[in-house]
Amino acid sequence: MDNSITPMMWVNNKYKLIYFETPKVCSTSLIQVLIKDTILHRANWISVQTNYNTMELKYKDYFKFGFVRNP
Repeated sequence: MDNSITPMMWVNNKYKLIYFETPKVCSTSLIQVLIKDTILHRANWISVQTNYNTMELKYKDYFKFGFVRNP
């Protein structure tokens, strides 16, 4: 894969989760629920922006998810 920058992602190292923030897909609400209002908020989510090569190496065992909107 190329060395371009990934979109904004939120990383939870405790549960090995990565949420990819997508503009215009209720990202603010999802971040509010996932990071602030649930048990997962205690897991220290961090906001990360990195390149794809680093992401593939560093986070290869993480569950990655995001949402899209069907126009």
